[in-house]
Amino acid sequence: MPKSNLHALSQPEVASNDPLHELIRQGARDLRPEVLQPVLQACRERKRVEIEYASLANPEPEYRVIQPHTVVHTGYRWHVRAWCEKNGDFRDFVLSRIGDQPELVTAATQRAEDDDAWQARALCAWGPILA
Repeated sequence: MPKSNLHALSQPEVASNDPLHELIRQGARDLRPEVLQPVLQACRERKRVEIEYASLANPEPEYRVIQPHTVVHTGYRWHVRAWCEKNGDFRDFVLSRIGDQPELVTAATQRAEDDDAWQARALCAWGPILA
């Protein structure tokens, strides 16, 4: 995916038309198209993906199979929410920690609807901090 297409992902009309990911703004300097494109494709087509991932707990990259359902930008980094077959639960994966080009494999069995933490709503109240 060309960098111009990555920039296009940040436009409000693109974000509002794609229910698979929620975009706050594009701005991650370490986002690689060769990682983003197959992850987005896997979300759209409900595919499993083989990735090489270096976590904070284990900085040595290891191969995992994930079943992604949503890509988000937190304001600082891009994440993919996915079922982790290694750990048997839904987790957040930082896209910049995916080492090689993800490879799409067979159909996913886990869906966003199965991710209870993702489906839960939280009430947030904003106000000034009083010292």
